Amino acid sequence: MLQMSQSGNTLISIMDVKGSIVHTVSAQLQSGVQSVDLDVSGLTSGLYQIVVRQGSDIQTSRLLID
Repeated sequence: MLQMSQSGNTLISIMDVKGSIVHTVSAQLQSGVQSVDLDVSGLTSGLYQIVVRQGSDIQTSRLLID
């Protein structure tokens, strides 16, 4: 779940532990709590960082794929 402070174009990136972007999704999200489906079936097991950018707002979280 994402808590968006504003509506607008949103860039969601998944980065591996080396900092390389391995998956990117662009979506038009409204303000408030939102959910986005990410297809991670092509990613190997490991720890990833999710970076969500909307305007000047940036949110980060971790993703563990078993």
